[in-house]
Amino acid sequence: DLAEHPKDQYDGGCLSDQMFGQGWACQLALGYLYPAEQVQAALRSVWKYNWAPDVGPHNQVHKPLRVFAVPGEAGLFTCTWPKSRHLGDNAVLYKNEVWTGIEYQVAGHLIWEGLTDEGLSIVRAIHERYQPDKRNPYNEVECGDHYARALASWGVFTALSGFEYHGPRGRIGFDPRVTPDDFRSAFTAAEGWGSFQQQRRGGVQKDRIYLRYGRLRLKEWALAIPETFSRPVARVRLGDAEIPATLRQTPGGCVLVFDPEIHLGADQVLDVEIAPAAAP
Repeated sequence: DLAEHPKDQYDGGCLSDQMFGQGWACQLALGYLYPAEQVQAALRSVWKYNWAPDVGPHNQVHKPLRVFAVPGEAGLFTCTWPKSRHLGDNAVLYKNEVWTGIEYQVAGHLIWEGLTDEGLSIVRAIHERYQPDKRNPYNEVECGDHYARALASWGVFTALSGFEYHGPRGRIGFDPRVTPDDFRSAFTAAEGWGSFQQQRRGGVQKDRIYLRYGRLRLKEWALAIPETFSRPVARVRLGDAEIPATLRQTPGGCVLVFDPEIHLGADQVLDVEIAPAAAP
């Protein structure tokens, strides 16, 4: 109620972190909390109205409380009023500032929604602002120095690998959003960590989990596969031994089901080759 609470409001403004909860749900593989088309429309609005390749013109009209980006630098503003009256001094306090934690959170969510170029543009802006000759690269300021929310950068990393993990269910999954034909990244699980690798060549997709430390219990391994893979088949190996697995096709991918479940220890490798079934 603006009449009763006139200060620190955003009313019809466009908040950059308005989809914070949905972005978190993407990281936890919980699916959509709101209709997908509305989520995507909201994110596109944040990109359209709050992203500035040069913060200078905006800050000339709307002075920031504190300066975290200077004219000539790109950044994502906390809040703007593209289609309604700017609330001025009554608006939310940090409206005209650029915070890396919000930027990383939005970037990760954009990537989850398939807007990878937009997400990486925001990340690139942060990296350029925090080059060592300009600012401290070990302190990407989020509201204040060494503020924890800047660690939302990890969400960008997991988004780019399309990573999902559910320890109690024994499920792990990957859906690389960049270079899916030749991709490699690290991952962390409840009791161990390692690397994931994917290659697509000659009509065959090869995926590998290399556990570097600890242990990993698996009942399901979810993977994205090309749409051209008709009735895909899979061969799975744990080390030198071929092991049984049931392939269940899903929209845009597949799930390998292990019954009984498998257990990887340190320095063990799990490989799978997936290809379309041969024509009858």
